[in-house]
Amino acid sequence: MCGKRRFLPVWLLLFLLLPGLARAADLKFLSSTQYLWYTDPFKDDDQSDLVQYLKIGATKIDPAGRFSAFGYGRVSYQFGGDKDPALGDDEDAIGRLYFLYVNYALPENRGEVRLGRQYVAVGAGAGTMAAATPWSSSTTSSLRRSSRSSRRRST
Repeated sequence: MCGKRRFLPVWLLLFLLLPGLARAADLKFLSSTQYLWYTDPFKDDDQSDLVQYLKIGATKIDPAGRFSAFGYGRVSYQFGGDKDPALGDDEDAIGRLYFLYVNYALPENRGEVRLGRQYVAVGAGAGTMAAATPWSSSTTSSLRRSSRSSRRRST
């Protein structure tokens, strides 16, 4: 028993020094709050919403800087009205997660792989999907080159 007490300060010191050995990641937060006031056209009654948006980003998670994580969402609360669920009124806060994914950059700039809920823009529509998505930087650069060449031909 006496031997265990003697090593307690050493273990405590090692435990306190562990955060000094950890790698620091870059964290970025962006938040905005909106108060929306309007007249409901269906009930001819004033209503208001309090909306909180939050965007989070973490980069340089690993020593090579290949992993990163990003997220964006909102929480809203509606005041006034008769709390009619058919019109979207609710007594509780309503949340929406637009995107939350982990990104991995492949070595030698061969592309990226994303895992999680992502925002996707297709043609005139947009939406979110939950999946793993490979993304190649060479694909975007070839698209840029082709769009530049088509603009030159059209002028």
